[in-house]
Amino acid sequence: MPTVPEGFGAPEAGPALILAPTGRDAETVQILLGREDIGCQVCPTLQALGSAIGSDTGVVLIVDEAFVRADLASLTEKIAAQPPWSDLPLIVLTRSGPAARRLVAELNLPKVLGNVIFSRPVAKDGSGRPIDRWNCA
Repeated sequence: MPTVPEGFGAPEAGPALILAPTGRDAETVQILLGREDIGCQVCPTLQALGSAIGSDTGVVLIVDEAFVRADLASLTEKIAAQPPWSDLPLIVLTRSGPAARRLVAELNLPKVLGNVIFSRPVAKDGSGRPIDRWNCA
């Protein structure tokens, strides 16, 4: 099988950053990603997440509860400061129901963050498929 010359081909995906400050979602996502040998870092706050985003970040997963009464400034500044060619995948895990849909609509997250929104719950049985699509991109 031919080898890819050094410097060519897709770069290794960087770590997944996780912001899930309540419940066991961060732990569940870590387990799912660990099974796929994807490195991850749990961030306790939006500010910590904004500070952790770097040029090597592979994907960001945020649960919608993190946006309740949150200041999005550090996160939106970091996203806006990305190079024009960059398109950091942001996955927001939402609860079902009208309150969660209303929160996402009020914050206008797709426009502000340019993210992809999936529903919850996160399950240990393979709900990491959005990560598979990101990891293969």
